[in-house]
Amino acid sequence: MSQKNHEITDGRLVQTDKKYSHLKLRQKEKIAEWMFQETRDFYTKKYTFPNDKQLSEVVDKVYEKIEEAGIWVPYGEVLKHYKSKRSNVNKRVKRLFNEKGENYIDQACFMNMCMICDNAGNVLALDKVNDSYTGTTFLGGHVEKNEIFNDSVIREVWEETGIYQIGATIGVHTGPYPIGIGIIKHAE
Repeated sequence: MSQKNHEITDGRLVQTDKKYSHLKLRQKEKIAEWMFQETRDFYTKKYTFPNDKQLSEVVDKVYEKIEEAGIWVPYGEVLKHYKSKRSNVNKRVKRLFNEKGENYIDQACFMNMCMICDNAGNVLALDKVNDSYTGTTFLGGHVEKNEIFNDSVIREVWEETGIYQIGATIGVHTGPYPIGIGIIKHAE
């Protein structure tokens, strides 16, 4: 026989260890619809789906609706359930926009990374300490909108080291072999 934990919250006797699976079918259906609505609204405003750090924005709004409806389930259970269903919810939102004939935009962030080495086998690396990344890394960064990939590598190398490229193209490694050889010179 299992021991259930209960406490009185806002004048109601609630089960503190309640699981999402313990909810009634109608409650689960309402919550699923709220998850869809809030994900759709998030996507409509930001043109992207919530990432791991943004999940709480969606779940907070869903949980407000859960509380307004008088449904009791711990916040952590709702968050866990949303994480498990997020892919399906995102697909449903994409289908909705396709059915309406509207375009949805999957945003991609293109990055470059460049390894500079000399004939002795020395490799140039950066020790970064900032908000987005801390540690040792090769040179590189974002490819700007409408920027040619090779140009983005040259720009990032120059921004981070003062080295700029002259002559041939810096090698681009997209498969097992690099394409081209770069001639670099330190900025004067």
